[in-house]
Amino acid sequence: MRKTNLTSLVAALAIASSLTLTGCGGGSDTPPPAAQNNDDNIDDYEYDLSYIHASETDEYKNKTVDPYPNAPAVSQEQMDAYLQAINEQRAKGADCNTRGVFPAAMPLVWNNKLYLSAQEHNYDMINATEVVGVDDDLEGEGYIGHGGSGTDTDWTATVWGLENTRSTHRQRAYNNGYDHIDTLDNLARYSKNLVSENPTELEIARYAVNLWMNSDGHCAAIMYALYYDEDKEREMQGEMGMGYMENSALDSYSWVYAIGYK
Repeated sequence: MRKTNLTSLVAALAIASSLTLTGCGGGSDTPPPAAQNNDDNIDDYEYDLSYIHASETDEYKNKTVDPYPNAPAVSQEQMDAYLQAINEQRAKGADCNTRGVFPAAMPLVWNNKLYLSAQEHNYDMINATEVVGVDDDLEGEGYIGHGGSGTDTDWTATVWGLENTRSTHRQRAYNNGYDHIDTLDNLARYSKNLVSENPTELEIARYAVNLWMNSDGHCAAIMYALYYDEDKEREMQGEMGMGYMENSALDSYSWVYAIGYK
C-alpha cells in the first residue's frame, strides 16, 4: 500500500461557487503566506506528520475546550446521507490528477465533535461582516476560506481570546473536543438552484462531493488516509463530520467537511 504525503492539503483549495469553481481562497478570503505551501509533486515524499502543519504549533492544546453550542441538531438521516456520499467515493479510489492516484480507502465513521467544528465554521463564514487581515467588503454575503474570520462570529477565536487572530481548522476541531493527530477540511458553496427542487439530503451532499472530486486538492482530501505501524502499513480509522447551512443572502448552500484521525 502506497504512502501518500498530503502536505499540500494544508492549503487545500476552497470552492466558492454558484456556477463555477474558483482557486485557492476563493471569494474575499486570502490565506496568510504561511499557509501557501503548495507542492504539486507530493509523491516524492514519505508521509511525515512532523511537517504536515509545520507553520502551526500545538500550543492551542493547552487551551480550555469550549464546544460550539449552536450547531443545528443532525438527524440520523443526515448522518447516513453524508457518510454515504463520502464513503461511496472512497470505496472507488480516485485519480486526483496533480495530487496522485489513490487506492480505495476505508470508510469513515461519524464523529459529532467534527460536526460541531464544521458547523461552527459554516456559521462564521455566512454571518461574518469582516475578516481579520482582509480588506474586502463582504457586503452581507459572508466569505469562504479555511481560516475563521477572527471576529465575534468566529467561536473558537472568541472563547479562546485570540484577539485579531483567525481560528484554524485544527484549533476548531480541538476546541470542540476532538484531540487529534491530524485534521483537514473541505469547503463548498453553491446555488440551491443547481440541485433538484425538493432535494434529499443525499442529493444535496452528493452535489458538494462531486464538486470536490473535480478539484485535485479537494479530491485528495476526500481520499485522505493515514498509515502507521513500522512493520506493517495499516490504515487508521478515519472520522468525519460534515454539514451545511443555507446562506439566504446568496440563496446557496454552504458546506464544511471535516476529516480527522486520532
